[in-house]
Amino acid sequence: MSGIDKIKERILEDAEAEALRKLSDARKKADEIRSAAERTARAESEDLLKKARSTSLKYSERIDSFCEMRRRQAILTAKQDMISDVLDKAYRKVLMLGDEDYFDMIYGMLEKYALPMDGEARFRAFDIARFPKDFAEKAYECARKKGGALTVSETPADIDGGFILVYGGIEVNCTVRALFDSKRDELSDVVRRAMF
Repeated sequence: MSGIDKIKERILEDAEAEALRKLSDARKKADEIRSAAERTARAESEDLLKKARSTSLKYSERIDSFCEMRRRQAILTAKQDMISDVLDKAYRKVLMLGDEDYFDMIYGMLEKYALPMDGEARFRAFDIARFPKDFAEKAYECARKKGGALTVSETPADIDGGFILVYGGIEVNCTVRALFDSKRDELSDVVRRAMF
């Protein structure tokens, strides 16, 4: 082999060795890049999984909270419906009291709500038809205790039960419905304590 051939061969060997070294370096660099990418992908995947679990937990807690709120609302609505039902039954029962009990209640109401002035008491037709014999005198006596006077109107009032007191142009609504409505919160509390 001549000197030029040896030089060529040497250059080719050196070039081949350099190419192998560069190829090896490139493979090492590619492995490092792939390894770093895998670590980054694993870390990002774990981070995304943690975030997804956290978000899922938050949604689950919100759903649980919402369900609990709806359950409480349903219970409250059921309790309120039961209380209203009891009050409605009590209201109807008062309207259907026997004559003696009903008019005892009316006398008590007249004593409580009569004003110390002259006025008139108006009743529903059903009550007028069943007045006790001495009703007008007892009604007058109830008002007299307060310093007033009451006459009982023979004209029926369009009411459910109880009465309306009329003093000049002023009317005092003493119907059973008005009394129940004005005491609804107190009555509801009494029923609630008794039932629950």
